[in-house]
Amino acid sequence: MMQRILWTILLLIASVSLEAAEPVRIVSLGDSITRAVRKGVTDQETFSALLQKQLSTAEKPVEVHNLGIGGERTDQALVRLEKDVLSLRPRIVLVMYGHNDSHIDQGTVKPRLTRDEYAGNLRQLVGKIRQANAVPLLMTPPCYSLGNKNGIGGDPDVQLEQYAQSCREVATELKVTLIDNYATWRKRRDSGEEIRNLTTDG
Repeated sequence: MMQRILWTILLLIASVSLEAAEPVRIVSLGDSITRAVRKGVTDQETFSALLQKQLSTAEKPVEVHNLGIGGERTDQALVRLEKDVLSLRPRIVLVMYGHNDSHIDQGTVKPRLTRDEYAGNLRQLVGKIRQANAVPLLMTPPCYSLGNKNGIGGDPDVQLEQYAQSCREVATELKVTLIDNYATWRKRRDSGEEIRNLTTDG
């Protein structure tokens, strides 16, 4: 799975024009899955840190900035995009949201954001990233482990799967490179694998 992401980003790096000595600046934009730093997970164990370590070479240095924020949704990402992300002048921006957008809180019956709102926000993120002369890469969120519950006691993957599909549709519509984490993780979960073991802290 990591190898697929690496090869995809290497192809994107090859597609952007750079000065010979200029490092490739990549931003990872997302929620707590992207941020990852928490009890039991160090800075150097995050996806962004591992990505930088595996992509960077003496001939082509790579800087990966981890700008994930726990609990964030796509509408909140739009609010801080200019200041936190585009101000860094990245060449590639990885975008992965869905868990918080699709979540149904206790005491409610609807997701925090509708699928249409989620898809519309993704379109805006892609448009603004491209306007800043950066290359967007959309990623569907990984599926939940078995046994997780949302605010109404149901399987949160019922909603998340639909949002993952919306992400795929936006990627196709806007011709954006897509990494389909959801499909990969769901296939492994459905085959009987305990996908909590795929991450440092479950």
